[in-house]
Amino acid sequence: RLIENFPPVTSFIGLVTPRSIIILEGMHRCCALALAGLRGINLQTKVTIALAYHSEDTLPTVGAQHR
Repeated sequence: RLIENFPPVTSFIGLVTPRSIIILEGMHRCCALALAGLRGINLQTKVTIALAYHSEDTLPTVGAQHR
């Protein structure tokens, strides 16, 4: 359903780690884009992504106190 109703403009939020990019917001839309690509479906959309760099391969803990 998401492929059929994909938004004309969308954005994602992710982290760049030493091994990959981890999507934090927009995972379902990313999956829909990947699936559309595998099926040969050309979606007419404008996609932007906000990325932050993280030096480790694991996600940081949100809300943790650092001393």
